[in-house]
Amino acid sequence: KNGDQPLPRVTQVSIAGTTSTKQPPLKDKSMWSDQEKRIQKINRLARSLLIQGLLNDFYSFIDSNKTTKDLCDALARHMLGSEYGEQDKKAAVLYEYETFKATE
Repeated sequence: KNGDQPLPRVTQVSIAGTTSTKQPPLKDKSMWSDQEKRIQKINRLARSLLIQGLLNDFYSFIDSNKTTKDLCDALARHMLGSEYGEQDKKAAVLYEYETFKATE
């Protein structure tokens, strides 16, 4: 889902100035607090509701987003991009029309 591009490497810098590309350990789900569990559950439910309301074309475009916020941001970028693209096309056609000069 990430295309042909490799995933970014995480680089950690310590106070001593040394760097490491080792991934930081993820917190095991069994160690999550009640609040973290609630947040994860709400995120899954919100993502599910958003996906259910999308057309297949939009779903395939934003399927790779893991969090609800990322999904909403991608959907907004896609929708606004389409709107601005359409406005640009209309402006270009209007400009061509207004600057049209007949040749004999």
